[in-house]
Amino acid sequence: MSKYPLVVIADPNDPGPTKWLLVDLIRAICGRQRRKGGGQLSTKGGRPPKVKASNMSLKTLGPGRNHRGVEEFDDTNFDWLSYHENVKKMFELTNESPTATPALLQLWKSTFSGRRREFETNVLPQGVFPVINTRCPFLKLKQCLLEEFDLICGPGTCRIFRENWLKLVPNIIDIAGKQKISNKVAEILHRYRSLDSPDFETSSCAALELLPSLLPTRKLKDSCRFFFDCHEDSVNLAEAIRKPHRESPFILKHGSSFHIIADSKPYLYVSGESMEALLSLIATYYVFHQTYAKEVSTTLQFTQSEVLAADDPDNKYANSLTKFMQHFFTRIGRQNRYARGQLSY
Repeated sequence: MSKYPLVVIADPNDPGPTKWLLVDLIRAICGRQRRKGGGQLSTKGGRPPKVKASNMSLKTLGPGRNHRGVEEFDDTNFDWLSYHENVKKMFELTNESPTATPALLQLWKSTFSGRRREFETNVLPQGVFPVINTRCPFLKLKQCLLEEFDLICGPGTCRIFRENWLKLVPNIIDIAGKQKISNKVAEILHRYRSLDSPDFETSSCAALELLPSLLPTRKLKDSCRFFFDCHEDSVNLAEAIRKPHRESPFILKHGSSFHIIADSKPYLYVSGESMEALLSLIATYYVFHQTYAKEVSTTLQFTQSEVLAADDPDNKYANSLTKFMQHFFTRIGRQNRYARGQLSY
């Protein structure tokens, strides 16, 4: 019990269930150690024969590691019994009291590694809400979403993200004004420049609208709405979400407030700051292991590499991103890493 202090104990007044729970736990621990040592049970007596270890290694995302810095682990070494019992207990306590008590927060953090293993092995159901409803109810809270994002990508990820976005916004708008621009880009620039004394928030919204047009992935009329969709507050929220149909997460600006939409319905409400909405969107993709929306994949790849500062050596970048990055790095005085259409390391 000293090694597995978080295992859920049954009713302390009834020693029977507790005893069998401990028996199952000890059996699981002994089995893992036996398999790790290459042994197997023998029905013929004597020492179990040594067997060649099978290739059972999986990839996982551990706390504090970069999201690409995966580590190899043997699935048999993970305490699945404690994980599933703790998930069950977390939902029981949440039903009794929806407030995030210290005990519940401890259960949330103690089940992190198990969730990442399930994501990596495609055990969890697809989508955001099925994961919330079956594995972790606290991921519907912005604070917990961002903390889990930090656990995946490393301490300080959210802080670095905000700092980089503050620096990048003026450059994005400047490049948009100097490039050979489309009618869509010209309309966005004119709309935001016509405002009196635009502040950073205004410029940030402009940059979010501009990026999908500067980095087109597909020749789709409404492709930008798969990343950042703007509506006046007089527009019905449900109608704004419904058209066009979008399954991947995106930002919906409704008046002066922001919503993260996932599984075609509201997931997170973010008041007042587009930078926090962008951070929450990228965190949603990472935490819930979502594939980038193909309609705006180059925009999301740019956000990953330059705002999140996390390069992906396996990605093949589209020509639109390559050309934009050439202008971008020239503008901010950095060496172009996007030679020949993909990242160089």
